Amino acid sequence: SSDVCSSDLFEDLEGRLEALRGEGTLLNFWALWCAPCIEELPELVEVVREHEAAGGRLVTISYDLMVPGSSAEEAPERARAFLERRGWDFPVLILDDIDYARIDERFSLEGGVPVTLALDATGAVVEAEHGQAGRERFEELMRAALGR
Repeated sequence: SSDVCSSDLFEDLEGRLEALRGEGTLLNFWALWCAPCIEELPELVEVVREHEAAGGRLVTISYDLMVPGSSAEEAPERARAFLERRGWDFPVLILDDIDYARIDERFSLEGGVPVTLALDATGAVVEAEHGQAGRERFEELMRAALGR
């Protein structure tokens, strides 16, 4: 089953990124309510899968708790069901209001989704795509993350 988590997000995210040092990681910010986010995910997942053997990884941050009426119990279940329907298995951290400013500051984000960041083996952001991307752009981001 998919790794979907919504507690102590900022610290959890930092820990996960630390654990991925030495890998090339794409960090994708998305939400189930964001049509462009959902549209780009299949190509993003495909590109990362193709680069897994070379150390390519995917971590995603969902903004699904940013919607009024969304609960910390319900949001992870919805995300998990969404991934399972598609046969996807990647980590999803669900962003809570309390983490929003810290995450934006940490990654120099402007607030909208989707956003995909390429993190190199040291954990540094080496490239960013603000807005919907396609296969070709995800390839570029993955190559940047892998240092190619």
